[in-house]
Amino acid sequence: MRFAFILFIIMLPIISFSQTEVDINNFDEELLAKLLLEKVNEERVKKKLTKLIDNDYLKQAASNHSIYQAKKNKMTHRQTSSKTKTPRNRVEKYGGKFKLIGENVAYSDIGTPVNMKVQNKLKLFETNTYEKIAELIFLGWKHSPSHYANIIHKPYNSSGLSIKLTKDGSRIYATHVFGTTF
Repeated sequence: MRFAFILFIIMLPIISFSQTEVDINNFDEELLAKLLLEKVNEERVKKKLTKLIDNDYLKQAASNHSIYQAKKNKMTHRQTSSKTKTPRNRVEKYGGKFKLIGENVAYSDIGTPVNMKVQNKLKLFETNTYEKIAELIFLGWKHSPSHYANIIHKPYNSSGLSIKLTKDGSRIYATHVFGTTF
């Protein structure tokens, strides 16, 4: 019993930290990206796939694209510049060389409840904590056949995930770039 109590006390900061209310004046993009990647990797493990390894080239490409989407306040896979038009262009711009590249994008409003269909039922998601936003984005990807295909694509072994907040703080954009190394 004493061991369980000590373990609970040790785990308490981790548990409560992931349920931290979002403060747009002190938004923690890294925490949200970490939570989202954990959900993606949990799903891969359930499917008996390897966890994705964080890759700097892919992360730079993801960051570039999340910044672009946040500035435009528009979710897209393509940019207007020929140097960064596609996910592959963005990865190569930062020096990355990969056999395969894939990309998932998403957005979520902050602090506003969002309705989303999950298993043919409408579910209301609060968007006031990092964990709830990570769950919303992950479930959106999981219930989208093309996004889910990227999550469980066996050859992918590396990834970079980036979250960016719009200037007015009302919405975040997420970009997850996947890669297969040579």
